[in-house]
Amino acid sequence: MPLDDIDSREIFLVTVPVDMRKGYLKLAAYAKAYLGLDVATERNYILFINKRAQSLKLIGKRGQLNINLSLGLDHGSFQRIVQRVNEAAYLKLTTAEFLAYIKGYQIMTKRVHP
Repeated sequence: MPLDDIDSREIFLVTVPVDMRKGYLKLAAYAKAYLGLDVATERNYILFINKRAQSLKLIGKRGQLNINLSLGLDHGSFQRIVQRVNEAAYLKLTTAEFLAYIKGYQIMTKRVHP
């Protein structure tokens, strides 16, 4: 199974929507160029969501194998995570947060402004 090593990887959720028509190579290049995340190190998995937050792609690498998994929800949408302008455009997830997120659960509470 491609994700049986999930506990030994860092998992990053890209908070900027991307075009889901992009394949593994373009998503990996995007992550490296714009976010500084290198999937080729085999230390992480990177999650991307589309604009409507209804589909998700996970990319990773294991040896010579490029991992490119697409996921969607039957109902609803994935939680949209909004980062501040001066923050990174990705969020590091724990394994538990990752597993909850791909099932459509909320992983962060909304910010409340005083």
